[in-house]
Amino acid sequence: MKQQIKNIVAQILYLDDSAAIADDASLFLDLNMSSIDYVDLCFELKEHLRDSITLDNLWPFNRMLLDPQLYAEAAWTAQGWQEVCRVMGWREEEAQKEQKALLTDMNALYAHFCVNYIARRIEQLEHA
Repeated sequence: MKQQIKNIVAQILYLDDSAAIADDASLFLDLNMSSIDYVDLCFELKEHLRDSITLDNLWPFNRMLLDPQLYAEAAWTAQGWQEVCRVMGWREEEAQKEQKALLTDMNALYAHFCVNYIARRIEQLEHA
């Protein structure tokens, strides 16, 4: 599945070789994926991999930031942080490290939008 994701990303970002895309490279930060590219990515993933993929469920954090039960006063609530960890598949030790980074820079979450994340998220959505 990862190779299929890389092929789609390479096509959307007009990259010559999908092999140049590291599994853990941030599509937003390292490969400069735009929001329009993200929309294209979701459409292509939905068409070629899983019909259940949507803009909101592949990367649910933008929607979560608008929910005061999950995000309030410029920080994740306890419930929100549990949901972030569930979506990201973080264990407690990893979650604590990431939580510190996100306290100072919410964009740190975008560093995790990579081929590995997408493959894991698609699997989560299949079992939901």
